[in-house]
Amino acid sequence: MTTSSKRPHLTGVARARASRDRRAEATSLSQDPSRPPFEASDNSDNATYDSRPLAFTKGLEHDDYGILADPTHYDRFEDALTQPGPDGTETDAAFDVPGTKATGFAGFMTKVGTDPQKVRTWESPLAGVYYVEEGPDPGAVGMPGAPRLGSSELCAEMAEVYAMALVRDMELDDLLDRDNPLTYIAADGSEQRHQIEGRDATVGDLLDALNKFNWFNPEGTPFGGTGPALSTTLSVPEQLRRKRGQMTPKQSERTLFRGSAPGAQDGDYISIFLQQEEPAYGAHT
Repeated sequence: MTTSSKRPHLTGVARARASRDRRAEATSLSQDPSRPPFEASDNSDNATYDSRPLAFTKGLEHDDYGILADPTHYDRFEDALTQPGPDGTETDAAFDVPGTKATGFAGFMTKVGTDPQKVRTWESPLAGVYYVEEGPDPGAVGMPGAPRLGSSELCAEMAEVYAMALVRDMELDDLLDRDNPLTYIAADGSEQRHQIEGRDATVGDLLDALNKFNWFNPEGTPFGGTGPALSTTLSVPEQLRRKRGQMTPKQSERTLFRGSAPGAQDGDYISIFLQQEEPAYGAHT
């Protein structure tokens, strides 16, 4: 007769103690006091522009140009997100924005100019201040502020978005040749070519235009920073983002629209996994 050498599963009191020890270790790892605490910061745009052009204003009233109609409504919205609760230390869960509620409704009316739209409420507006029992606390992690209005980074990102729109009907392989024309599918279903200076625009023209931006050009002098006015002294996050984007030539026919993560600028645009002709994922091919 032989006996098993496997360690038996813990049960009862032993299991409860092991579970407690694991949870204590997880807490120590996720909230390590030796790490500097994260302090949330913004990009100073709200303090610079009264109209809050890049702030989250969904649910508030806007004018015909999509700009906040009444900046005081945003102030009330911001106050509601940060107002202290009954104990004076935590955010009050009673979310309310005086002066912006639509008459007769419990929600908020979103409208552009004089054209009212449907009334609805924000979904989980205070989700960012709640605590979680798994992983690091939301207040311990975060990301740098968004690119500032007028900064070289934001201008370059907008140019990329518009460039993507120009070539959205093209095959990815067609972007690998600078001499290929920029094409699009017209409303009648025909293939048309974008024009520039009276001739067919090419992938090379698109690349040349993007490379004129200071953010993409290694020799350029981009504007950004954290002070009241834009300057050539970039913040540390800006410097890192620009450096990652220029580990290889940012705008070439091999790197156009690729990300800056390690390995993102190598290989095919589309994963080989998705190019398999045989069933690759369940019933999908």
